[in-house]
Amino acid sequence: MAKAIKRKIKVLNENYFWVLDGNSTYGQKEHHIRIHSEKLTKSILYLDTYNWHFEVRPKTIEQAILFARKNGWNPEEKGKVMYLSMKNEGDLYVLPDGIKYGYLDK
Repeated sequence: MAKAIKRKIKVLNENYFWVLDGNSTYGQKEHHIRIHSEKLTKSILYLDTYNWHFEVRPKTIEQAILFARKNGWNPEEKGKVMYLSMKNEGDLYVLPDGIKYGYLDK
């Protein structure tokens, strides 16, 4: 397994880190990209990578952050966690409480 990849991205004048664990996008169902503020508040955004339309690129990460912020994720609120997945059309959506992977949301 490859090591984790950690990248920095700036969205709305805020710095975030996104972390992709090795082999997270190669057909394995239960992996996420973790996104958090540079301020390390433990407010984490989890992005489900399993959907066929998912592309690992900065634009996708930016879209996820903007979508999550618009839907109630506050990266400065301690302990706030949100899980996102992608529909077959490529649109992001917030997973219901207790569901961490889009393939389980049926």
